[in-house]
Amino acid sequence: MNDIKRILLVLDSEKQQQFLLDQVAALARGADAQVTLLATAGELQVPLTVAMEAIELEELVTKHHTEQLESAAAILEKAGVRTAIKVAYGKPFMAIIREVIQNGFDIVVKAAEGQEGARRILFGGTDMQLLRMCPCPVWIVKPGSTDGIRSIMTAVDLVPHDEEKNRLATKILHWGGRLAALTGAKLHVLHAWQIYGEATMRRRMAPVAVLDKLAQDEQRRHRQLLEEALAKAGLDEKTVEIHFHKDDARELIPAVANKSQIDLLLMGTIGRTGIPGFFIGNTAESVLHAVNCSILAIKPDGFVSPVKLDDD
Repeated sequence: MNDIKRILLVLDSEKQQQFLLDQVAALARGADAQVTLLATAGELQVPLTVAMEAIELEELVTKHHTEQLESAAAILEKAGVRTAIKVAYGKPFMAIIREVIQNGFDIVVKAAEGQEGARRILFGGTDMQLLRMCPCPVWIVKPGSTDGIRSIMTAVDLVPHDEEKNRLATKILHWGGRLAALTGAKLHVLHAWQIYGEATMRRRMAPVAVLDKLAQDEQRRHRQLLEEALAKAGLDEKTVEIHFHKDDARELIPAVANKSQIDLLLMGTIGRTGIPGFFIGNTAESVLHAVNCSILAIKPDGFVSPVKLDDD
């Protein structure tokens, strides 16, 4: 994993987001990273009936957002963090992604658009677009996360003979280990495995002994894959809490995350939709609507965002 040196912090200049500043300050200090505070001002629209020139209106809007960003930057600088500020126009998710592409940020951090406890709407439209299309990791912070990060969980998908998924799993574990070290959080590692075609075999009354043997073999293969991924990520199995179960990941991940009071869940977004550069899998989509914690979404190496610098 590349080190975290450039953090893009997306702020809503109309809302008090001290919880977000606290978490970013802790991350930036630990990583000795610079934080660029970004406000997205939307698409500037000037009705024909308004006499004010568009450029004058843009100057006023920029001044307003800049003042709010400077206030937030002062809080971070007082905490020992180096900062810069930027106001961007256009569709928010596109403006954010353009900043990442142009300036090579290592991670994007923003508050979730929903309300605390409202699980079905915790992640809003801009959040989902970033999770799908932003080329660098995206950390969506749950509102009200005032106690810092005490527990981190990495959910890894490991599949025999699928090198792309296994490489992404190792990358997620790298990030989990690095963030746990920076924040002092306890690291959990979750892997759910299943037997391919088990439901069909049961319907066809396959012998119990055959199913048991398949389960033993599959469990052994997945356990080996997990041990190899942990080793590649430089993690000692004795220092993390392992959740290794035969189960549906879409059900297991939120169940464990909520029961274990996980503060930050790391997941990969690798599902293909047929649109180049547009990634989010069915499992990730289901989990996002079932957990009530912050999310860090990580793309596979080589991911290219469909957002272009000259897009409208």
